[in-house]
Amino acid sequence: MKKVANLLFPADYFDKRSPDGAMRAEYEAAVAEGRLDVSLFDLELFDERGRASLARPFLDPGLPLIYRGWMMKPGEYGSFHRALVGLGLRPITSPEAYAEFHMFPLAYERHEALRSSSPGLLAFPGTGADADAVNGRFERFMVKDYVKSVKGTSFPASVRTPISQGDLDALVAEFVRLRGGLFTEGIVLKEVVDLRRYGPNLKAPASYAQSTQGDFVYVWRLYDKGRTGDHIYLVYGTEMKQYLADGWVVDKGAGFWTLRKGATINGRTTIPIYRAYNYRLGRGKHHYTPSKTEYDTICKKYGWKPEGVKFYVIKK
Repeated sequence: MKKVANLLFPADYFDKRSPDGAMRAEYEAAVAEGRLDVSLFDLELFDERGRASLARPFLDPGLPLIYRGWMMKPGEYGSFHRALVGLGLRPITSPEAYAEFHMFPLAYERHEALRSSSPGLLAFPGTGADADAVNGRFERFMVKDYVKSVKGTSFPASVRTPISQGDLDALVAEFVRLRGGLFTEGIVLKEVVDLRRYGPNLKAPASYAQSTQGDFVYVWRLYDKGRTGDHIYLVYGTEMKQYLADGWVVDKGAGFWTLRKGATINGRTTIPIYRAYNYRLGRGKHHYTPSKTEYDTICKKYGWKPEGVKFYVIKK
């Protein structure tokens, strides 16, 4: 089969001829597709010496090259891009394009559609931020750098204004500390807004018996506490009872209300959400999609186990 593009994945830390475990399923799917020439590179060697070392050369270096790997800082990606070009390859994403779509301020600055349809942001190069500016713009905000926030810590998910300059300085200093060497470019204070709601303002059920309210059904989020850390979304019934019996616990406040099958609201009806399972992925084994085509493809061609329709959501 004729190749149409080259695809590059990071290699496993211990076995440079195998893909990184987190991307194994994608790697295997790309190889099975047939029209992509797939290879691996040594991420650790690049980090240490700036060299792009491939597990094997591409059959046609002149084909467009797609990088599918871990995020890099813009400067790191620029070096990576130069190393790939030095091997005679043609990466489709330039350093300029990578920076533009990788960093919030550049994306907002250059794309009117993004600015007009997304919550606002304030960007401050370096490690400072202006309390007067954020107090004058937002009722609530979250702290990010130019790329990401911090998760899995006690750092607040959002902050209400007004905030004093001293308190903001302390907040930013703690954020920078938590991000460590991953801190990128500067501070972004991003507006926090409530999600648009449809129907009554229902609170999370106080008991499983309250999982259904008229046309509304609650989707619970469970996680495998103390073992894999996996999460799964379920409506209350036989399957969820089995997960609870197996030691999974409710992630309180992380579920959501949706409509039952066939119900309508504001003229909108529902569509099914399919769930598939892949034991090879480690954490995050379940995949949810409203696309029957996608669901059938990953199950029939790429080894995912079909688990059927699990709940319904409002059609866009």
